[in-house]
Amino acid sequence: MHGRLYSWLHIFCARRPPPCHAGKADAVRSGSAGALHEARARLAWFLLWRRQSRVSLASPVLNNRGSGSSALGPGWGSSMKKLLIASALALLAGTVAASADVLDKIKEKGVLTVGVKADYKPFGFRDPSGAIVGIEPDLAADVAKRLGVKLELVPVVSANRIEFLQQGKIDLMIATMSDKPERRKVVLAIDPPYYSDAVNILLSKKVKNVTKWEDLKGKVLCGTSGAWYNKDVSTKYGAEVKAFDGSEKPLFALKGGECIGYLYDQTFIQGKLLDAEWTADYAMPLPGVMEAPWILAVAPGEDKFAKFMTDTTLDWMKTGFIVNEEKKWGIEPTDYSKRMHEEKKGS
Repeated sequence: MHGRLYSWLHIFCARRPPPCHAGKADAVRSGSAGALHEARARLAWFLLWRRQSRVSLASPVLNNRGSGSSALGPGWGSSMKKLLIASALALLAGTVAASADVLDKIKEKGVLTVGVKADYKPFGFRDPSGAIVGIEPDLAADVAKRLGVKLELVPVVSANRIEFLQQGKIDLMIATMSDKPERRKVVLAIDPPYYSDAVNILLSKKVKNVTKWEDLKGKVLCGTSGAWYNKDVSTKYGAEVKAFDGSEKPLFALKGGECIGYLYDQTFIQGKLLDAEWTADYAMPLPGVMEAPWILAVAPGEDKFAKFMTDTTLDWMKTGFIVNEEKKWGIEPTDYSKRMHEEKKGS
């Protein structure tokens, strides 16, 4: 039925002027979910047109033949009207049910798929064997353990992590994402935030005249595409931010002399400075600025899963799990991690 609905709506919208066609452009998705999304968009335009025109499905408006018979055959109008309505209801009901049951589906298939960074030491990076390890993979493993399922890690970057969640490529995002209002509009954020970090710069030691953020005016920094603070640092301090995908490309550009420093999360820079490769020629001389909490996220509508993740996050804080993870991976626990542990450990 879904296939027939999509086909008839395709025929209908092909004969209508925009914005009927906009349903397709706005509904670009992957897999079967995309077809259903587009069909719903087309059906919405059909119902709007039907209400405005009051023309039957068998009308010559649809076929431009100048007669009352439909190009799709006698009797097509009434039967297809019923089919369209029934199919639309089934589609919408199925979508809601699928959204509400994702946690159950994770348990049913026995696998939790989590999007994590693979280029962000110590939160998510590849070890010599190629496996993704770090603080956030450990958090993901704990979630899978609580659910009693296996864990699949999917590497993401700032530019695609929300898209992967929306497309259903991952069930859960644990990927160093700062909490911003515009992000809460497109994902279901988990409260309380599991972490908090500041912004800083991995600065070349060759640069001698930068002792405060205001000294960055007119200077070029490398950055990561999708990082919310790129524009803020540029506006507030007058620096030019040259953005690249991920973190490895801007680091490569920094080594190549394309910029004087790498603008990124302070904890990442602390992690880099644990490596002798970076400590010889680079440092973090400036204080952190623009502190922002980090959030876990699930897809919109996954209230059951969100509640589970809220309870899990609170337990991490109560037991000091995140503080211990920071110590395990060689960074100083943040004030936020320590404060939340103190607040929750007696609860």
